[in-house]
Amino acid sequence: MARSSNGRTPGFQPENRGSTPLRATKMQDITFPAFLVLPVIRWTDDVKIVYDVNYYDGPLDGLLNYLDEQYWFTNIYEDWIPKKNSGCDDCDSPQRIRWYALFVPTKEQLDMHNYWHGKFEHCKSTGTLDDFYPPYQLVKWPPFTYAQAKYLMIED
Repeated sequence: MARSSNGRTPGFQPENRGSTPLRATKMQDITFPAFLVLPVIRWTDDVKIVYDVNYYDGPLDGLLNYLDEQYWFTNIYEDWIPKKNSGCDDCDSPQRIRWYALFVPTKEQLDMHNYWHGKFEHCKSTGTLDDFYPPYQLVKWPPFTYAQAKYLMIED
């Protein structure tokens, strides 16, 4: 699914805490105090993606299960770090690291995202995606807030 017209995850609207962008370009630019004090978990076998709504070389936003609970995840930081290849003294192979915020969705948020995901899957299976995107882009998503943030997750 596409991002909303403002380039953010559908439904994520930070509380009024300044003009910090959702996607920071460097770790030190992330000024979301609530995110930085959250417990950090790693992307492990305990994390199961239910569906993603935005994907670029891996999931960026969507719904996942972690320890039998459902969370909305949003990619908030991404970087590439050098990683030495074994057996190659002269080459570096960068490794991507992504950080995600995990939110506890309200029933309204969960119902709305599941409804639109179901419509997307139906339109995809019937070849009618052109009918899906115009109304999807007009949806007023119930916002996720910092108070709903429960974990910071790293995929490395």
